Amino acid sequence: MLGSGRARTVTVAAAALAAVAIALMLAPAGGSGDRLQNAWSIGRIQAVFSEADRATTYSVLDVGDVAPGGKVSYAWTLSLQPVDPTVDFDGLTIDAGCNNHGVLAGTASTFVWHHGNTGDPLHDDGCDHDLQGKYGHQGLITVVVSDGLGTQCTTTYKGTLSSDSALTLGLDVNSEPVCTGVDTQPPPPPPPPPPPKPCKCIQLTARIVPESITANRVIVHDLTLRRKSSRSPSRSTGR
Repeated sequence: MLGSGRARTVTVAAAALAAVAIALMLAPAGGSGDRLQNAWSIGRIQAVFSEADRATTYSVLDVGDVAPGGKVSYAWTLSLQPVDPTVDFDGLTIDAGCNNHGVLAGTASTFVWHHGNTGDPLHDDGCDHDLQGKYGHQGLITVVVSDGLGTQCTTTYKGTLSSDSALTLGLDVNSEPVCTGVDTQPPPPPPPPPPPKPCKCIQLTARIVPESITANRVIVHDLTLRRKSSRSPSRSTGR
């Protein structure tokens, strides 16, 4: 039984040492790995059309929070170009008169393209609706968003349809934002720890088989009686 208890003690101790070794290997190391820097980014352009204003307003979704010392800035441009190549009206592919009254750039957080038809009593913006394509008026909206710390992201939007209308029609009007700069990508995560080495454990098992137990006969002499017998005077057999 003593051997069995000792075996269990050795096994438990070895397992505990192995658990401590694994915990040390999995513990995060100190240093720069504890402070991973997230890349700054933006989302796509969202377009909202106002029927009353005969205008589409563009904004940027999901602009990330800049680090301390930075400041978000916008640079919008409107380029009249055949974003729908199927448009051809008497040889014309773009509407040069639909130029937003000459406002082709902006630095606010939003940009507005006024595109009312020529002669529209509510908003005459000199546009010809016969030269529209599947994206609305022919033109490409581009925005460059900067964080003031060396990173800028660029994305575009085709035409004057609202984002909701484009989604309903299944039109891909957005480009994926592309960001460049000092923190374009976050630092790679630290490599995973190596797998633990096989445990060199020794398991001792002790068993006592009943058949292996032998009993030795022990004879115990009563020394007290023997001493008393030796001290008694001997009796004479003849007087």
